[in-house]
Amino acid sequence: MEILQNFDLKPYTTLKIGGSAQTAYLPSTIEEMADVVISHKNDENSYSLIGAGSNLLISSNGISGASVLTKNLKTVKQIDDNTFYAECGVKSSAFSKAVFDAGVQGAEFLIGIPGSIGGAIYMNAGAHGQNIKDIISSVKVLDKNAACIIDIPANELDFTYRSSTFMSKDYVILAGTFKMQKGDENKIKERMDFHVNYRAEHHPPLSEYSAGSTFRNPDGDYAANLLEKVGAKEYIENGKIRFSTKHANFLYNFDDASSLDTVRLMYKMWDRVNKEFNIKLQPEIRFIGNKTEEEIELWKNMTEL
Repeated sequence: MEILQNFDLKPYTTLKIGGSAQTAYLPSTIEEMADVVISHKNDENSYSLIGAGSNLLISSNGISGASVLTKNLKTVKQIDDNTFYAECGVKSSAFSKAVFDAGVQGAEFLIGIPGSIGGAIYMNAGAHGQNIKDIISSVKVLDKNAACIIDIPANELDFTYRSSTFMSKDYVILAGTFKMQKGDENKIKERMDFHVNYRAEHHPPLSEYSAGSTFRNPDGDYAANLLEKVGAKEYIENGKIRFSTKHANFLYNFDDASSLDTVRLMYKMWDRVNKEFNIKLQPEIRFIGNKTEEEIELWKNMTEL
């Protein structure tokens, strides 16, 4: 396992924002990852988990304590005709391609979702009516309290829209087992092409520094629709970051923005939506690290229900 000091985290996020990790751990097995988490769970600064870096904002002041990067946990295995195992660091798109190569359907929607399998499970990622909960069979986790690795069946994971039990329980996702079905190769390819083409047409290009969806969709509406109505596409924060002109719920860091620039922009648009429509959008982005007092206050305002 690699252990690195003052490790620059900015290149490991899709938004390309963030300071350095005081200590970065890059485990090569899920057992090493579990050992790192257990050894740091009682530290003052505990630890931070970083997957593929999408849906993630890291403080420009960096992260104290341990940062655990899952980038080397990339094992994908076909267990039987319809069942696959994937470690938490596997890219969602790579998993989708592996399933397709085996002539199995069900993971097509993951081809267009940036991020890792661990993050996809954590937030029940989905697109166009398909979600992780539809194909997950069980999840291998570290139970931090018991300090042991266990398997939890999908029916105990409380999956709802962009949510799961992992947001409230002391579990760390290590790997997932997925159950799908054999399918027609041409039809699977058609569905994968649909997801790729839809993203290309309606979302900002992957070459732009973005974190994916900024806010969750509220009941009965779309965050992008509400943000566009309050002028999110026209506003630029500090000349460095804006919401994309192609999709109003995607941030676009075009000139080395800071985490404070980002949180200020998010809060201004959040506040406009709240005042205009009496809707409190909930951030879909996770914000970690050594936040400033202003960042703490603004983030608290956006996340308190």
